[in-house]
Amino acid sequence: MKNLLIILLAALCLSGCTAKSPESPALTESEQGGASLSDAVPEPSMNPSRLPEEVEKLQKMLSDAGVLDAVKREDVGEYSFDGYEHTPVGFYTLKLKDDEPVCVKLYDSPEAAADEASNYGSDGSSYGYDGGGMVIDYLYPVHMWLSGDAIIEFGSADDTVARLLRNFYGEQFAGAEISELLALSGFSFSDVSASAGETSLRDAEAIGSRAELEDYYNSLKNSWYWSPYTEPQLSEFEAKMKDYPEEWFENRSLVIVYAASPSSPADFTVAGVEAENGGLKIIVTCEQGDDTAEVEKYIFIELEGVSLGRETPITLINSYDRAATGETDNRPRLSVEKLREIISEGGELSLSDFEGYRSDDVGSGIYILRYFLQDRGYLLLVGFQNPEGEPDYIRLVRVYEDREDTCEIGTDDLDEFLSRNGYEG
Repeated sequence: MKNLLIILLAALCLSGCTAKSPESPALTESEQGGASLSDAVPEPSMNPSRLPEEVEKLQKMLSDAGVLDAVKREDVGEYSFDGYEHTPVGFYTLKLKDDEPVCVKLYDSPEAAADEASNYGSDGSSYGYDGGGMVIDYLYPVHMWLSGDAIIEFGSADDTVARLLRNFYGEQFAGAEISELLALSGFSFSDVSASAGETSLRDAEAIGSRAELEDYYNSLKNSWYWSPYTEPQLSEFEAKMKDYPEEWFENRSLVIVYAASPSSPADFTVAGVEAENGGLKIIVTCEQGDDTAEVEKYIFIELEGVSLGRETPITLINSYDRAATGETDNRPRLSVEKLREIISEGGELSLSDFEGYRSDDVGSGIYILRYFLQDRGYLLLVGFQNPEGEPDYIRLVRVYEDREDTCEIGTDDLDEFLSRNGYEG
């Protein structure tokens, strides 16, 4: 057995580094005495601006799951790793909101990390190489994963985050058994391909009736703006609704989850559904492919013998590499009346007359700005050969599901166009 200092440091690192703060649980008897915590524990650097890749991936997953509080870069030089075969070249702790920290040790190569991992016993409480060894007393059950050049260590009395880490990294190479979720009995799930549009719906919503399901669908459908170039990706969702007539909800409920992956293919799985404080906790994981192509799905979770409604609080934990949310264009949408006002002002029109409104550039070799108007069903296209000059054309389009009607501004009669398309202002 190595000296007490080694045992103490190992217990600190592998149980979440809890004993270095006044709020932490008391040390076990074998950890009291000869070592000075103030000597062993460095002052952390909060929220370092640049993170190693392994730490950054873990930070994103824990942040997406809603459990991360802060990332600390520890000073390896302040720690004593005597007794270990390989000394880490980097050490990070990821502080959680309601649990012990996750510790990441970085080594100078994946081979060194793998060799270091091979020194631990199956439950993580023993360590030895070249005939030596030591026993480590943990404050909490410990779990260890190997990923690239990193060893990830987490100790806690609660297995919630341990399950997230297992979903993210796979099976641990050493550590205590991880308990399974105490899930609600009788849940199943399926998914359909559908994009979210510009919806304000939450990523997880409870549905307790056919009326609530139709309201959800209409909110999703109304988040789309029709155009001849893009169509609502809701056909699979709409077809799925036939599976849930009013009588289906008599002794069952739905939870609908929006899931998005930055890679394809993407196989989403509901890892668990758990009752929590009058609401639900849902964990979703995903087996992802190698192709760079965003995948969007809506997962229908069917719950037997449960009565829910739209007000049910839901904690959604996405324990996978989730698609990044793009920047939102906060400019207002152009309207038919505002377009009339711009045109009626007279003089030469320019890009500056339109740039204050939400648009996207759909041109190729020519600048074409596309505006989905506030007035649903109306689309404006403004084309420029030279963005410093006048528009080459301004084209207002009324889009229907099976046809479109077009008005060339400055050539066609705008009022007649609006009248024949039923525009009432």
